[in-house]
Order: sequence, then structure tokens, then C-alpha cells
Amino acid sequence: MSGVCLCGHDAEAHEHYRPGSDCGVCGAVVCPRFRPDPDVARTDQAIDAVLRGDIDRALDLAGRQFVALLVALRDTGRAAA
Repeated sequence: MSGVCLCGHDAEAHEHYRPGSDCGVCGAVVCPRFRPDPDVARTDQAIDAVLRGDIDRALDLAGRQFVALLVALRDTGRAAA
């Protein structure tokens, strides 16, 4: 498991030495199992696409303004390096 659950906690909070994937922070009543947050996953994929230079893929995953911001941040980091 990796990523962020819909409850807002990382996958690590859902990993136990016992069966089940309920949230160790929220508890089983509030969050009975790990449910990946699709918005976080898409954002992560868009960031990866921009870092790889695959702007078309990033645009498929996220809005134009967000991708423009990611590209600007990427380029700023490269200039500083």
C-alpha cells in the first residue's frame, strides 16, 4: 500500500501486524479500510509526468493552470541547482 487514504492519513497508518487495513489513527469505526484518494493519486501522477517532461500526460491528469505552476516550479528548481 502506498499513498493517502480518503480519511487523510498515509498508507502507513493502515498497515498493521494483524489482519485488516483500518486506520490506526481514525480507528476501524471511522475508517474501516484503506481507500486511496484518487485526487491525491492524480496529483502525484501529474507531478511525476512534469518531472519526466511529459507535459501532455500531465495535462490529461490535471488542469492547465496547475500544470503551468508545476512546470514553473520545476524550472525554478533547475535554475537554482
